[in-house]
Amino acid sequence: MTKAGTPNAGLIDRTLQVIAAMNGAQQAAVFRRAGQGLALAASRSVDQALLDAAQGLWTRFRGPLEAGRPVSAEGQSLTLLPLVHEGELVGCVALEALDAKLCPPKYRDQVLAIVARAVSRKGDEGPLAAVAETILEEMPARDYAREQLVDLLERNQWSIARVARFLGITRRTLYLRLQRYGIARRGGPAPG
Repeated sequence: MTKAGTPNAGLIDRTLQVIAAMNGAQQAAVFRRAGQGLALAASRSVDQALLDAAQGLWTRFRGPLEAGRPVSAEGQSLTLLPLVHEGELVGCVALEALDAKLCPPKYRDQVLAIVARAVSRKGDEGPLAAVAETILEEMPARDYAREQLVDLLERNQWSIARVARFLGITRRTLYLRLQRYGIARRGGPAPG
């Protein structure tokens, strides 16, 4: 697996940030198809283990990916989202998240279509970037982060300590996030 110079690299990186935020991913990468393997186009906080796992999933589950279906590693928090452009699998997005719940398909599919076009195109970032920026600005990435935090709190009976441990942050940091997102603690006033 190699990291190759990719046309539209800025656009791919920007959309990767949105996808990672929308899905609560700690590690994320965009790969473009390179023969039978993958070439790294953009990444956020990835390590060699994620790169190897993504290559393994790509090899084992090419059929479902070709059909446009996401695949996940059993027992792991890694998901590959296919990048399909004009009916052809052009690459994938790898997400490693503590919470494997993906964002709503409506938004996910729009962003993945942008990345697929960017990965498959040679040059010509201008018009594509203009369309993509319009869509990305309309997408409420902050709302997804808020929604995911509320979901995590609900699944943990609103235990601040448990959720903070799960996220690997301090309780104070979690309280600050609650305040930033305007989330009122269950059974009590909003923090702050």
